[in-house]
Amino acid sequence: MMEAIRRGGEEAHEAALTLGLLIEREKVNRPAGDDGGISVILGDEFAKRRLSETELKTAVDELIKYIQGTNDPIPTAIWALTKSYDPRIVPYLIEFLNKVLSDPAKEQLAYLALLGIINTGVSSSYKSDSLAAIRNAAEHGQGIVTETATNYLKLFSNTG
Repeated sequence: MMEAIRRGGEEAHEAALTLGLLIEREKVNRPAGDDGGISVILGDEFAKRRLSETELKTAVDELIKYIQGTNDPIPTAIWALTKSYDPRIVPYLIEFLNKVLSDPAKEQLAYLALLGIINTGVSSSYKSDSLAAIRNAAEHGQGIVTETATNYLKLFSNTG
């Protein structure tokens, strides 16, 4: 799947979507028999496919390398990486967010990175770095990035 992601195009989007759903299925606890809709979205071929711990780690490592190695990753690759909820992704998401934050053309990418930081970073050992990145996004982001970061900081200051 990573080869298709690196090549780009519609195949890349489909590969990243598939990989993200497979990663998410391994990381999210669901009631028995609930596959999170993966069989409906991806079909029977992937409904039975499970990632081992090694495959999961490799997928996350490869997505990190991909995001670091391109100036314009496909959005579903960022989304797929965030589905791992793995704290080791946080520094890379922060780095990526800072790289694209001021570019209005990359607002969607910045938004996806911000959501990953909020969902994983704040509850990890990267809490202070994550909050600093969220503050930076509130001050220097574009559109939905600024709005989301600002609203999160308001909520966070009331709860946490």
